[in-house]
Amino acid sequence: MASVRRQKEALRAAAFAYLAGAHCVTEEVEKSLELADPKRGAQLVDSQREMLRADYKRVIESRPAIETFLDVLDEEELYPFGSEWPRDEIAQLIVYLVPPKLRLGDDSEPDLRFRFRKGFKKILAEFASTLESIARQHSTLDHWMALLLNTAFHAGVVAAAQSAENSKAYYAAIPEIEEETEPWSRYPQLLELLERQLRRETRRRTGLVTGLDF
Repeated sequence: MASVRRQKEALRAAAFAYLAGAHCVTEEVEKSLELADPKRGAQLVDSQREMLRADYKRVIESRPAIETFLDVLDEEELYPFGSEWPRDEIAQLIVYLVPPKLRLGDDSEPDLRFRFRKGFKKILAEFASTLESIARQHSTLDHWMALLLNTAFHAGVVAAAQSAENSKAYYAAIPEIEEETEPWSRYPQLLELLERQLRRETRRRTGLVTGLDF
């Protein structure tokens, strides 16, 4: 069984990466719409942006969209929950997250950090301490967080496309995202999660900490 610390980081990473994927593809759709029709009128621009905001809200709040995301995690049997990722718990965590806002025409420096509603840290700790997980061979532990971030981010992209009013525009924008090796790394908290986990694994191998610290 994975440690409480690993379970806590996995839950946080999954929720963050799912929403980051939805955020990323929605902004990419805005760029593609602008490139397709750079002379579009103000009324059309406003209409398209309202549609994108509604799409973004839907993928954040829609339980079917979240279920699509969790189906992917189960199918991939990702550590630490294998084929039984905690659905109700992750859905609740997402409710307590405030994802980055869509820029949509705003050329200012992007703020890609997540914020938290009151209670997020408490329920995250409660879930991590009560859920059951699977054990994993030590030889595969180095890469588990990167694999989870990649998979959850892509699942967020796909869930956003599937639930969008204009799915065709989303699927057309996905190849642009897939050209990046780690598109989720533009979101600083996701990169911090990976770097923190890698430091822990390195310290563990050097004997500076015990397995209980993970």
